[in-house]
Amino acid sequence: MSNRCPGTAILLLLGACGGDVNPASGPDLPPASQQVASVAVTPQSPLIATGDTLTLVASTRDIGGGALPGRRVEWSSEAPDLVSVSATGRITALVARRSVRITATSEGVSGTATVTTGN
Repeated sequence: MSNRCPGTAILLLLGACGGDVNPASGPDLPPASQQVASVAVTPQSPLIATGDTLTLVASTRDIGGGALPGRRVEWSSEAPDLVSVSATGRITALVARRSVRITATSEGVSGTATVTTGN
């Protein structure tokens, strides 16, 4: 008969297999170095004529400034009745002589551009 505790084998196995979970990243999140830390939208201050369209680009970066391509980005307009934005970042100026903030959000981090509409 052995006096060993069955839990000891499980703890040793977890330790050997990297059972430690980084509380900052958690089991379902990428490590912090691969999480989106900033979103830059370009062009930053475009001017477009009423009725015209332009596609904005969102660049996601990690905490060290490295590019994180392929991340999902959600687009929104603070005034979609003045300047609309599609799911791909394509903006359309609907009303002249207005400035509207467009936001790109990825993994809870946002970046903005201010679109100004002309005639």
